[in-house]
Amino acid sequence: MITSRMAELQQKLARARSSDVKLISVTVDPAYDTVEVLNTYATQVGADPEIWKFITGPKAQIENTVRKGFLQPLTGGKDDEPIHSARFVIVDREGWIRSFPDGNDPEVVQRLLLDLGDLLRESPPKNP
Repeated sequence: MITSRMAELQQKLARARSSDVKLISVTVDPAYDTVEVLNTYATQVGADPEIWKFITGPKAQIENTVRKGFLQPLTGGKDDEPIHSARFVIVDREGWIRSFPDGNDPEVVQRLLLDLGDLLRESPPKNP
């Protein structure tokens, strides 16, 4: 479901020709999701690599990013298997989390677009 919502969001962003927004899917199972596996999956779901990236890395780094950075769970399934959060995480230009929309909400894509529009209208950070 999250992937289909990401694909819908990607289409809307492509139509808006916004290069300021990037979609990132982070694996929760880096042992399985190698670069090759993610590249194949990205192709299958029609991900435009200019807009939507699928990333993996060392397990400890993924765990740190997802748990401490995105404040999302990683395990909890049967036999403590990796779980995929149903939440989107919107991160601003400076790395601050701005919202956690629920991917189960049928209106989540519209909410994401509104939240992203608000962020894009903010003044860009000033360079020191």
